[in-house]
Amino acid sequence: MYVWGKVDRKPDAAAICAFPPNCPATCGDFSMPAHRIQLRGPWDYEWIGGERDPAQPTSGRVKLPASWHELFGPVTGTVRFTRWFHCPTNLSADERVFVVLEGVGGRAVAAINDQPLGELANAAAAGEFDVTDRLAPRNRLCIVLTLASDAPADTDPWASVALEIRNRERK
Repeated sequence: MYVWGKVDRKPDAAAICAFPPNCPATCGDFSMPAHRIQLRGPWDYEWIGGERDPAQPTSGRVKLPASWHELFGPVTGTVRFTRWFHCPTNLSADERVFVVLEGVGGRAVAAINDQPLGELANAAAAGEFDVTDRLAPRNRLCIVLTLASDAPADTDPWASVALEIRNRERK
């Protein structure tokens, strides 16, 4: 049997711990790191505004991140990106689920299951939205992204989109 700091054939029962020092079970610190699920792809997209390159399709499926220029050519406009995902399983009452967007390359408006989440208006912006109470067994995340005409050609739609499962802070 393992007792922190020594191996003992007949340990004191109070000294036995199945968890490492300073873990939530022994010290009450519930600030565990977030569990992150990357939403890289597949993303469905649909061109919904602005002049588009006629050589590029108006809709399709992509894996992100990828550069705007690679996806749509040397144009700016508005595209709706959609990704389906299942609700994370085995969530405890103390856990919350967030949609996290990082490095957004334009103006982004996010929604889950047709419910608005919010907007990120600055290039290279990051944001997060608590979606715990909006989750269904199967979920549709929609991000409408507008790339301004003064954006660099190598702009990515975003650096990453992820789900983060975090423990609530306990007081």
